Amino acid sequence: RCDEGLSHWHYVTYGLSDLYGDLDDSTDVSDGKESGYGFELTFRLARAPDELEPPSWPLNFLQNIARYVFETGNVFAVGHWMTANGPIQTGSDTLLTEMAFVLDPVLQEIEAPFGHVKFLQVVGLTAEELHETRCWNVLGALQAMQPYMPLWITNLGRSSLLSMSDVKAAIDAGAERDGSK
Repeated sequence: RCDEGLSHWHYVTYGLSDLYGDLDDSTDVSDGKESGYGFELTFRLARAPDELEPPSWPLNFLQNIARYVFETGNVFAVGHWMTANGPIQTGSDTLLTEMAFVLDPVLQEIEAPFGHVKFLQVVGLTAEELHETRCWNVLGALQAMQPYMPLWITNLGRSSLLSMSDVKAAIDAGAERDGSK
């Protein structure tokens, strides 16, 4: 199991929410409206002991996800998933080619002057893990994997967590009990 104090880089987007009211002239948020798309993305990447500067590839990775939102109008929520159509770090040999979305475990939802903002963390998954999560439900399967991914830190060098008997058993039991959602 991973140590809760695992060193990592934490990336946070800016621009999916409307913190300054550029998208809406209304300042009344009493109706619980969302700010912009209602979320910003976060990503936690395991940090190598010798890394002194954060890698820049996660910025492109998050920018590509944001571009998808801007171009399609499709928004993400807790429990959603998406494929990266290849390694999440382009050109790497990582097995992580998929992603799921959870609430950032540290950044709290906020009420900004122009609406509500959630911080959705992108979690890197293997194709095998995503397939299994879809046989049950994304959040249930992620909870089974969470002891091996504290703070939902993505570690590019990891293998599939389905090799952990407790993870596989929990997902299989959940799928048997609840079916696919």
